[in-house]
Amino acid sequence: MFNSQTKIKKQYKINIDEIQIPECILIPLETADSKSTIYVIENQRISEGQILSKNKNVELYTYAPISGIIEKIYTANLPNKNQIKSALIRFHGRINNEKEISPEEESREKTLEKLIRLGIPWFNEDSLFQYMNKCKKIDKMILLINGKDSFTNISEILITTKLDKIVYGFETIDKIFKFKEILIITDNHNIKKELEKLNVAKDKRLTIKLISNSPHPYSNHELIMHFLYNEENTKNNINPNKNILLTNIEDLYNVYSTLKTNSPYKEKLITINGNKKIKSKITKVKIGTSIKQIIDENIDLKKYDIFLNNPTNKIKIDNLNVPITRDIYSITILRKKQYLAKLTKSNS
Repeated sequence: MFNSQTKIKKQYKINIDEIQIPECILIPLETADSKSTIYVIENQRISEGQILSKNKNVELYTYAPISGIIEKIYTANLPNKNQIKSALIRFHGRINNEKEISPEEESREKTLEKLIRLGIPWFNEDSLFQYMNKCKKIDKMILLINGKDSFTNISEILITTKLDKIVYGFETIDKIFKFKEILIITDNHNIKKELEKLNVAKDKRLTIKLISNSPHPYSNHELIMHFLYNEENTKNNINPNKNILLTNIEDLYNVYSTLKTNSPYKEKLITINGNKKIKSKITKVKIGTSIKQIIDENIDLKKYDIFLNNPTNKIKIDNLNVPITRDIYSITILRKKQYLAKLTKSNS
């Protein structure tokens, strides 16, 4: 376990062992680029973990994050004239407390198949993990610890409190792919020192690199891949033949949680970067929970800007009913003039 020198940069109320129960959730049943077979209808009662839909192109399932009733199935019209369906589920019943099991020793192929089936986020259609289909195998893993994003401390919290589970996920993925090279990138000197004490750090394939923080977001997977492995200056020219798996600490924790409970991926950790009115916190929520339910406070959007992930990405929302999806990891609340000051400072 980490020593007392490992400090969290900001004071957060931390609750990662209990789930925040939502009144309702909105969950996509399809993706923008392909259709799915939908197994539910409106007014149907469903159970947590039940399969709601299956992608017709890849082995990708959508699971119910909560038990309840399918209140409505919405159809959204996209700018490219495609349509996608989403289900509004009203919570009814109770949240499952998944119990750990002793998984049987399985082949690397069977373990990988289970992770895909249970919906670990790497395997969504837009993920770099899909490059596996174009590669004979994955040769190298890059593990990002907090990247260059100062707006979330999820990685540090998990390493501090769940280190044994992180190591389990790490060893499981290494068993599947048998990496020739493993690169761990962190911006925290104390974390680097603690990782170097672990047995896995003695592996000759593993290198831990300290890269200092910067004002620019370092959370976008494509940009990271480009920054490290491409000479051209366009992120659209990512070379899948590099055979690289990009992962982070929460991914490894999800591998542990999924395999140990044999339950699908249906919840994630979210950082709330608040202000004097909204307390900063790190909490576990069901995928599909609206931001309004998570914050649970009235916010005047004329006075405040709400940003998804790093504010320097400028992904701003004007509606608190936006649901949490797989790729949202933090919500930042800033007064409008405060945001402008922060942005000016980061670009100077």
